[in-house]
Amino acid sequence: MPGMNNTEELKTTFVQMIKDYRWMVKEEQRLSKLNYIANGSFNTKMVAQYGLEAAMPHANTSIKSQTEIKLASKREERNFKRLIRLRNELLILDYVNELLENDLQETVYDWLLEGESIRGIASFIETSKEVVIEVRDRIIELAINDEKIETFLLYGDLDSFEYKKDKKDKSDKKDKTA
Repeated sequence: MPGMNNTEELKTTFVQMIKDYRWMVKEEQRLSKLNYIANGSFNTKMVAQYGLEAAMPHANTSIKSQTEIKLASKREERNFKRLIRLRNELLILDYVNELLENDLQETVYDWLLEGESIRGIASFIETSKEVVIEVRDRIIELAINDEKIETFLLYGDLDSFEYKKDKKDKSDKKDKTA
């Protein structure tokens, strides 16, 4: 985007990831299932045949032409790359929880990931929209200032990224902020 500085681009990208969270989860599940089926881990021919139907010769539909094989493998490769990218984005969005400083930020972030509006969040936590906007902006600031997230947003690199889903103890967080 011309005229935008690096921070604004990171912020825009991160905000879009938050907005896309719900469909990314569904798409990741769909692509995982496709990848599972494509790799032969899932056998769809599980129905037994009896009588004359079982004795009669059948066309071999598992043999495909070279063109079909190339097209299928390109599609599977493209879907696999998308699956990896989506999993990485979801991992980053999950990692943001580790950066949050208090329960209010965690609540607002969870609602943002669920697609709730600022007004809806404000109504739920019984505060003003301005407070929710401040909390949201702080969450975004924490995320884009984190070295791991910044590296991912700029380069898509998660090679050196280590994240354990075990939630840190709240007392550890409070010690850091005190």
